[in-house]
Amino acid sequence: MSEFTASVREVQHQVRIDLTGAPKITNGSGQTRKPQGLRVTYGRRRDIDRVDLVVEYADSAERVPPADGMPDWVSDLVAKHQPADVDEPDAFRPPGSGGMSIPAAQEKGTATAATSTPQPDEQIVYRAGYQGDLIPLGLYTTTDAARAHCEAQLSAEYPAHVTVIHDWIGDDSDPLEPFELVAEIDGATEQPTGYVVTPLLVAAEYDAEADA
Repeated sequence: MSEFTASVREVQHQVRIDLTGAPKITNGSGQTRKPQGLRVTYGRRRDIDRVDLVVEYADSAERVPPADGMPDWVSDLVAKHQPADVDEPDAFRPPGSGGMSIPAAQEKGTATAATSTPQPDEQIVYRAGYQGDLIPLGLYTTTDAARAHCEAQLSAEYPAHVTVIHDWIGDDSDPLEPFELVAEIDGATEQPTGYVVTPLLVAAEYDAEADA
């Protein structure tokens, strides 16, 4: 499909999309014609799910019946130029007469906020670092990610032909217990590496009473 630029002019509940340079489309009569523009009437501002489409040609304009399919790029333009204030009711915006459907993904806004997951009061993050270093390699939400960083850092210290086998030692019964990375280097006895993953309990809010 050839590239084209859509310019938009919005008047109340109607949007006109300039289709200059767009590819030809097949109308309801089976004719393949070059469109000049697309007039879109959005049904209403709350829970928009349908619109009316009128395709403009050089010598005429045709309304798209609900049963007629349109190319994906047309549907994408309709979704792209949906009014930004769809969650605000507007008594002066009449309902649509049943044109093309808008993807359900466009009906977000307030729904996203309503389904947001509440945050816990505390959570554990995992510090990947080297013993004695004040600056960590990184902070992660999973122990696997923190360990992977330490392992990659250790492996980078050796040439590619050297075999590095990683292992972790620590107390599995304590969720806040640090774990130390040990390794076998080219079959030698397992040795400490100095890399440690330390669990840190992080509060979601500041507690003034805890500092009292």
